[in-house]
Amino acid sequence: MAAPITYIIPTHERHGSLRRALDYYRDVDADILVADSSAQALPEAGSLPARVSYRHFPGQGYVQKLSQVAPMVETPFVVLCADDDFTVPRAVAACQAFLEANPDCSSAQGDLLNALLEPGGIHLRPAYPQALEVRVESALATERLLEISSPYVPVNHAVHRVQSLRDYVRLAEGLENGNLLEMLFAFVAAIHGKHARLPMLFGVREAAPSGAAKDPNRRHGLDKVSTLPEHAAEYGRFVAAAAALLSERQGLAPQAAEQAVRDAVALFASRYCGQTRRRSFWSKLPKYFRRAKNRIAGRDPEGLALRAADESAVSSLLSGHQASAVGAGAVDDLMDILVRMSPGARVTPGSKGA
Repeated sequence: MAAPITYIIPTHERHGSLRRALDYYRDVDADILVADSSAQALPEAGSLPARVSYRHFPGQGYVQKLSQVAPMVETPFVVLCADDDFTVPRAVAACQAFLEANPDCSSAQGDLLNALLEPGGIHLRPAYPQALEVRVESALATERLLEISSPYVPVNHAVHRVQSLRDYVRLAEGLENGNLLEMLFAFVAAIHGKHARLPMLFGVREAAPSGAAKDPNRRHGLDKVSTLPEHAAEYGRFVAAAAALLSERQGLAPQAAEQAVRDAVALFASRYCGQTRRRSFWSKLPKYFRRAKNRIAGRDPEGLALRAADESAVSSLLSGHQASAVGAGAVDDLMDILVRMSPGARVTPGSKGA
């Protein structure tokens, strides 16, 4: 029987994480496509299960990899899984079923948790607390662009209809700015249809320091990317790409479609970019000294308060999941993931778990 959905796992120089992901998804009723840009291929690539298709694209970028595996997807639905994330198969199946029952929706997703591995255990926090506010449900694509821009939650790793992925890789050609690439995926999904947030645990991802400040393709937020001369050419290509799809799907004149795209970017930028002035390192030294002193003395009231807030938010989310028809089983799913994430966990070929 043909699989109903394809899991795509892009990876780069993290074969350990890839092995862990493949072990986690080993019993899933899905096709699995691995797009690996590492310098060296996965040593055991030739002995992977039949439903896992491994493709090696050494040195190629994210969009380049996706553009080459997207034509290989033969299922009606697709989900992109980061190699260091755990995307819950039970939740993926629920999103797929929801999309099958709601043809006006193009994407669906549950709630994501960030997991910070610490010496004493794993600290959890909601990845996107604003997800509870997201409503992308207008019948008009122009309005859905505004709805998905504020409040904003990335939908790259949601469950999508495969046409959204195909349009994305086609329209993303020539774009390099990471913020534009992320926003383009959100816009493509919103142009195709509504987005649903289902009350369930969708996945857990390892928290890692952001490299955006050092990445030339993510250093500037969309407020600057959409206005600075140095980004004008690429931003123009982004606007033209999204507007072309919007014009095609909603029948807007090209100029009106471009304005709708610019309005959505402006709305996002007004809420999420340039809200606070970046302080210098020297101006923040007193705060760093105060925190260090508290930690040395075994007191960190600020940190304790933040951790307590995280724990309360996670507990509230999980309680809501357990009480819903689609979210039941969230605690079991989370416990399984945390065991696999634990520093002492080992994954070997053919293992059933950590």
